[in-house]
Amino acid sequence: MNIELRVLSRQDVKQALPMQEAIQAMRESFTLLYQQKAQLPTRMEMPLEDVNADLLFMPSYVSDYQQAGLKIANVFRDNPAQGFPLIQGMMLLIDTQNGQPCALMDSTYLTALRTAAGSALATDLLANKEAKTLALFGTGANAITHLEAMTSIRDIEKVWVYGRTLDKAQAFVDEHQPHYSISLVATDTLSDLAQAHIICTTTSASTPLFEAQQVAAGTHITAIGSYKPHWREIPGRLVAQSKIVVDSHEACLSEAGDILMPIKEGLMNEKHILGELGEVIVDKKAIRTSAEDITFYKSVGVGVQDLTAAHYIYQKAQQLGLGKLISI
Repeated sequence: MNIELRVLSRQDVKQALPMQEAIQAMRESFTLLYQQKAQLPTRMEMPLEDVNADLLFMPSYVSDYQQAGLKIANVFRDNPAQGFPLIQGMMLLIDTQNGQPCALMDSTYLTALRTAAGSALATDLLANKEAKTLALFGTGANAITHLEAMTSIRDIEKVWVYGRTLDKAQAFVDEHQPHYSISLVATDTLSDLAQAHIICTTTSASTPLFEAQQVAAGTHITAIGSYKPHWREIPGRLVAQSKIVVDSHEACLSEAGDILMPIKEGLMNEKHILGELGEVIVDKKAIRTSAEDITFYKSVGVGVQDLTAAHYIYQKAQQLGLGKLISI
């Protein structure tokens, strides 16, 4: 008996799940996670040290969807210098009524989309409602989707873009400014940071990108890069001073250097984490109690985000006839 597998390209994925719909999908995803309706084995990581790379395997299952998923992602750190993407991958969707694979889709854009949509959801819940300025660290795929996501949930008027070099930041601005009516500014001047109401970090930095004193009171920070225990984007003192929300308590205490390193340094303990994003959504837990509070959302990514996104992408792809059907 042949299996019909729907194969979806990056463009198919993008067409099937616009940002606003992705944000709503992530609300559902984190609700499922908090209500323990998602089965998520620990992410498996296989280092490929000889080629400066990692392979990541993220399985997930939601019985309500009657679907399971497996995302295989790779991070090849030397790729950008050779003109290839830093992160690439595929998402396999399985029908749990019969065990048959039903879709194989590009997960490079899917990952950037669901990550940014989760960040937007957290930012919408945690940032001051009047936030109008954004500092964006990074110039890769996650930076692109975070720019779209943040401008979807706040009336952003100005964005400062920080890259590995000023030239990279300027190239990012030159490419994306035509698509936005707001001001995008390439900068390497950290003093600009004090004007940012929202900060998004999307890098693979191993040391903090800025100093705690450079961030103004009332700022919301979202950090989604640096997924290893010994890497961090945010200074420990700033994390310890913030109202902290995480995507997954278990995952962040296993992988997130932005959380683990301040704990190791004695600046804070696990109780500084006020809750998971799902808890804020479902229980409407109050995190920001003052306009002056600095709020911090740390995300390392969880498999249910991929599965929820893939679930809705597959539904829409069937409706619109997207992708190619392959008999295997």
